[in-house]
Amino acid sequence: MLHVLARGGRLTVPRAAAGVRWVSEVARDDKQLLRELCAKIRFSGPITIADYMREVLTNPIQGVYMNKNALGADGHFITSPEISQMFGECVGLWLLNEWMKMGEPRPLSVVELGPGKGTLANDILRTIAKIRPDLHKDISLHLIEVSPEMRKLQKETLCGKTIEEKEDKVISQYGNEIKWHESLRSVPKKFSLFV
Repeated sequence: MLHVLARGGRLTVPRAAAGVRWVSEVARDDKQLLRELCAKIRFSGPITIADYMREVLTNPIQGVYMNKNALGADGHFITSPEISQMFGECVGLWLLNEWMKMGEPRPLSVVELGPGKGTLANDILRTIAKIRPDLHKDISLHLIEVSPEMRKLQKETLCGKTIEEKEDKVISQYGNEIKWHESLRSVPKKFSLFV
């Protein structure tokens, strides 16, 4: 447990906390990240809540999403796509409808931020492939994901057991090109629908 004060969207360690002993239930690994965060705050002053969350979630060694499966029944939480495929199918239908209302511009990029295990994207692509099988070559999927472990799960979900890679391109089981990005900045600037 990190004892901090939040003021104006920034986190600071109170001066009196310098000698505080932390709760003994905290796992040894969690204490390492806690020590790193406290040292960072002491060295350079307050950090933003965004910086704190980024470190806790994506720290290469101890980030929640980096080495463990945080999703599903054994994880920290479960999302709608993991409960029923109907959620992803509805989102797929909605995306297809919105795209058609815009005049069906091609090529189309579907961009998902924080795609979890890839279940939502898989349900979306499967639904579109059933309704408009002619579109698979015109739709590319762009996943914003920083965790190598989650990328592996996504690749398995989206590509099935046989992962087809053509000229450094990964192809989904529905024939769509898939690309992974560390941040939204690297997604190509073309017509996109965001999930």
